[in-house]
Amino acid sequence: MNKLWTQNASILNMIKNDSVFMDFFFRNIDYKSIKNELLPSNSGYVIVQMPLNKEFIYFGAMFLDKNREAKYHIQKEYLTERKLQLLNDYIDRLNFMKSKLQTTPITTDEDMTNLEQSLNEKYCELLEEFETFCTFFTKHLDPIINPLQKEETIESQPQQQQAGGKGGKEPPKQQDKGKKAVPGELAAFISNLSTPTSGIESLVLLIDERLSTLPWEKLQVFSKIPAISRDFSLNIHAKRLKNVGFNAQANNSTGIPKNNIKYMAYEFKPFKSQGAVNYPQVEGIMKRAESKIPGAKFEGVSTSYRIPSLGEWQQQMSNGSMLLYYGNPSLLHLLTPKLLITSADICKAKGFVIFDRIAAKREALETFTSLDPEPEKTLINEQPLKTVKLLTMMGSSFTMINQWPVKPEESLKAMESFLTVAGGDIYLAAALKDYKVNLLY
Repeated sequence: MNKLWTQNASILNMIKNDSVFMDFFFRNIDYKSIKNELLPSNSGYVIVQMPLNKEFIYFGAMFLDKNREAKYHIQKEYLTERKLQLLNDYIDRLNFMKSKLQTTPITTDEDMTNLEQSLNEKYCELLEEFETFCTFFTKHLDPIINPLQKEETIESQPQQQQAGGKGGKEPPKQQDKGKKAVPGELAAFISNLSTPTSGIESLVLLIDERLSTLPWEKLQVFSKIPAISRDFSLNIHAKRLKNVGFNAQANNSTGIPKNNIKYMAYEFKPFKSQGAVNYPQVEGIMKRAESKIPGAKFEGVSTSYRIPSLGEWQQQMSNGSMLLYYGNPSLLHLLTPKLLITSADICKAKGFVIFDRIAAKREALETFTSLDPEPEKTLINEQPLKTVKLLTMMGSSFTMINQWPVKPEESLKAMESFLTVAGGDIYLAAALKDYKVNLLY
């Protein structure tokens, strides 16, 4: 996070004078402590960085096996003028697609369907080109992540390793065999997620901000890893793990309580035209998900003719273990950086799930304004990353946010899928993996 995310002087002063913020972002944990005491086993970390002059691109990878033994790969690639031009072209094309989805007026459902189909074709073309571009380093990672194994070795693997299948059943929290339960201690975590032959269950990408919009997760070399996420640095990632009580010996964490999840929804207003089909409502999704998850409790605010007030936002942030937001306005349009930072002291939520900038027909949209009387504007394509930065400063251990607008029906399906699967104590980063396969991503 080498670049500040706001130009507002008052916000910068608040950040610089707050010891909690400064400690979280700038106080480093010793690398050996991170590797030996904080990172999960069967995990991988890939860093992609460029120097200021963009003359090279650096790749580094570390993979920890079940015994916490590490494998490393380090590579430096010279960026010719042609390669740098290609990278910039990929970024520009992606930004164009996202802007097109955000700014194109949607009058009918057919408008949105045609727009998505057109952009999906362009996106698939870009994925193929990007895959080819990255071959110079993925060919070195593939033998580590997806090593070839003899047939008899594969057959002798525990059945749980191969049975993850579609949907990823919830990984049971169990004790190590032969050990008795110890009150107050975390049980050992045994995953039954389907994994590549290396056994890697989770991957964290540490991407240079200038390259962060590129679809690194979609590279084929990572396709069999069930849980993929991003972070700003290994140091910040380790602090997030500490915040959720991760224990490396048990390979488990206390996680996020599911009996106190809050939500904020700025619903779409009902259509007035005769015969029009109205969009589903969030409250119904929440009640249905709650009934499927033992011990879950979802409470929140859902409105369609007014924006939830700042007081309502702060009440949910200060009382919930996790906060979900659903609505057409972007989160940063309603809650500007200034409002988010000034709410940090009361925020107790450990995670945020955001479905914003939803693409709906004009007829369903209500006019809205920012809750900040002097709002700071953020460019459309910069909103997701900026949102994650600000929520990280507020103490969030994880943030899930869509990269571009999606239809309301698909957003609500994704939300319900996430809640149902995540309720099974699964890796949160894996909760939407199967659902995303069929979406423009």
